[in-house]
Amino acid sequence: MLSSLQFVACKQSASVKEGPNGPSFLTPDIKTVMLSLPSENPYYSNESSFSLKGICIEEYQVRLFGDSFQSTICLNGQFSFDLSATSDGDYSYYITQSDRGISSDPVSFNWHRKSSISPPNIIYPPILDYKSSETTLTITGACETGSSLSLSGDGFGLTTCESSGFSLPVTQFAEGDYALTVTQSDLAGNSSSVNLSWKKRDLVVIPNDPTLIVANSQTFAPQGGSESYSIALTENNSGASFDSNTKTYTAGTLAGVVDKLTIIDSLGATKVVSITTSPDAPDHFFIPADSGDGQIQTVGLDFTDVLKFKILDRFENGVSAFPVVLSQAGGDLYFNGSTNLVSDSDGYISTSVKQLYGANNSRVAIKPLGSALPDVVGSGLTTASIGVLGTTNNNGNFDFKFSVTNGPDKIQILDYNEDG
Repeated sequence: MLSSLQFVACKQSASVKEGPNGPSFLTPDIKTVMLSLPSENPYYSNESSFSLKGICIEEYQVRLFGDSFQSTICLNGQFSFDLSATSDGDYSYYITQSDRGISSDPVSFNWHRKSSISPPNIIYPPILDYKSSETTLTITGACETGSSLSLSGDGFGLTTCESSGFSLPVTQFAEGDYALTVTQSDLAGNSSSVNLSWKKRDLVVIPNDPTLIVANSQTFAPQGGSESYSIALTENNSGASFDSNTKTYTAGTLAGVVDKLTIIDSLGATKVVSITTSPDAPDHFFIPADSGDGQIQTVGLDFTDVLKFKILDRFENGVSAFPVVLSQAGGDLYFNGSTNLVSDSDGYISTSVKQLYGANNSRVAIKPLGSALPDVVGSGLTTASIGVLGTTNNNGNFDFKFSVTNGPDKIQILDYNEDG
């Protein structure tokens, strides 16, 4: 009796490796391991040891080679290798799993060990105790390419180091003392910081935009900014001078003009101070050529004339708000306003007078309301006198005036002053 034979085969995956004459042998396809920890690959850290873990096929042999050689059996579908290093550097590993001498393709793993990082090298500001007036301070420096740079303290910012350099701006509008920290961090978890202080002060000058009497001196004191300054007289209209060593300005002799000082600190911040010159004390009178004894003016049709004169300091600048009193010094005239007057902003005083009929000419005397003028320059005009000349017989031009009574025979022709 013949018996039948039954062959039972186990099915497994296989790959065919072809030679030049067709199939030569069969090799089972072994799956590669799957790495689970660390989750990053490449892995950056500053630690000296850690465990490399992954998923494997139960009871397969898992091998590690490269910068370390280890072997273990897959248990519960997992494997673990303890890796360590004492020096910073890049470490490369390969992991395979095998069964009955047949291995999977290797899985690569890279460990970048770095145990420290240098603090960022601050290039600007040039000193860590920095003083300036700028609103935005841009911190720049050298760093490790790829690292992260953060700004903390009284400012906030984050950037990445590119081409070994970084830039972090910080803006503050108010004056104050600001503490700033710049921290450099790498992918391995290392960080290092550098601290700096920013003393922000606006560039100011004391006094600011003053008014000075001509020929007087003033010392200027700049403050704030970088605390290192240069000062120059950049606009000179009064004939002024400036001593840069003592920072002393001396006004010229021309009043009513503006001189300018320019202050520049060592960082380029600029402040311009305007100095307005004002007259010295009243010294003497001056009679302009268009009025008074210089050009005696004949009284016109209305028998009035405008008299004008000026009060000056010792440098011939007009002095404002100076009180004087006018009086008749001879002849016969009438003042068309107050005899107590005050000089205008340019130092001029003017009044209107009417020549009367008691004389063909009169004189007006001008004196200070208070004490006598010093007349330092020796002009001789501590008081002034102006002549007023009338027309011939003070008759003026004729005009018509009608007096209507019972008939035209009562019509009279009178001059402007009704003299007939």
